[in-house]
Amino acid sequence: MSTIERRNFRGMCINFTPCIVVSPKWELKMSKRLVWAFWRHAFAYGLWSLARWMQQSSMVALMTRMQRNFQRELNCRDSASVSKTAHLRSRSPSSPTCTTGKMLGTIGGLGKNSTSVQSFLLNRESPDFVVYLGDVITANNLPYHDATVHWREAIGPAVQMDIPFASVFGNHDDAPFEWDPDSGIPPDAPKQTTSRKELMEFDTSLPSSFSLAGPNTLWPSVSNYVIPITSSGGTMTVAIMYFLDSGGGSMSEVISAHQAAWFTATASEINPDASIPELVFWHIPRIAYKQAGPGANIPIEAPCVGSINDEKIAPQETEGGIMNVLLTRKSVKAVLVGHNHGLDWCCPYHNLQLCCSRHTGYGGYGTWKRGARFVEIMQEPTLRIMTSVILEDGSVVSELQLV
Repeated sequence: MSTIERRNFRGMCINFTPCIVVSPKWELKMSKRLVWAFWRHAFAYGLWSLARWMQQSSMVALMTRMQRNFQRELNCRDSASVSKTAHLRSRSPSSPTCTTGKMLGTIGGLGKNSTSVQSFLLNRESPDFVVYLGDVITANNLPYHDATVHWREAIGPAVQMDIPFASVFGNHDDAPFEWDPDSGIPPDAPKQTTSRKELMEFDTSLPSSFSLAGPNTLWPSVSNYVIPITSSGGTMTVAIMYFLDSGGGSMSEVISAHQAAWFTATASEINPDASIPELVFWHIPRIAYKQAGPGANIPIEAPCVGSINDEKIAPQETEGGIMNVLLTRKSVKAVLVGHNHGLDWCCPYHNLQLCCSRHTGYGGYGTWKRGARFVEIMQEPTLRIMTSVILEDGSVVSELQLV
């Protein structure tokens, strides 16, 4: 189990998609526990031009301003029990370990713009943790097998700045290659796709990665897990983050009944009385988003909060029961998704909030301002969880209290 230890924790969700959680004045201690959760897409890439494979979706970043070293204790439990511990150096908000200029020198075109947005937001907020919410790459634009170099470019700012991060998958990350006659690529070029499993193996090999592959019993979905956030003294858990793979690409777009059962069993074990607030992250929205949110191009009005509503929700049409499970738990405060680029609202749905994360990367469709959704968890004087969206020009919109 991974545990984040802080008094005040603030984070951001970006739709390409980072969600960054930031806890100023907290010590960050992560002890990661395998929970079968699903990731949503963060960056999308294409091949024939570096710009085409750059991020189109969101990332989730958990950010804390640490007072001392960050320690990760990773317990991976699947067919066997594995323990891994990594120590990451402490970072100062005033002296980031990566500059926008350095990152901009590595890629070009739309990729350069995507990296610039990431670097600006990470340098500005100095996060403790980043979650990439799917579509990190656009595999359907990559006609060769090893796409890990593009994955590494997409998450480069977090890696360069030594910020702990985790990833979920979107529908583009391992999508089958689609030949484009205007790409300049021969129609008989190899059309292999890097699998979810291979991408996750690469992701977890990076020193600051907290990503985990899910249990084999949930295959073909990958990366289902949970990360608790503990108090500064490590004596109590103040919030729990769940990550789920919402499918797409090489598999059906679904959160299955098996995944819902896994969530139920895991939540019942680590939060049996549902007294600890829970946040859930995945990529593709559920049908409930259509029911809770405003119709496309309709002004956003209370009780919803947001700044753009320029397209229809593109949800999963198959229900595996996850929403019914979430509604039975009073502790679940919000679901945060990516996928749609032209939405950044949160709307109430029974006892929880359904939130869209702002599009972060410059890959994919749309000309809206890029940005990221932030989540801030404050333990003092009383526990509060806030969310807002910060744009690439520094403006703050869509502020909402979740707890």
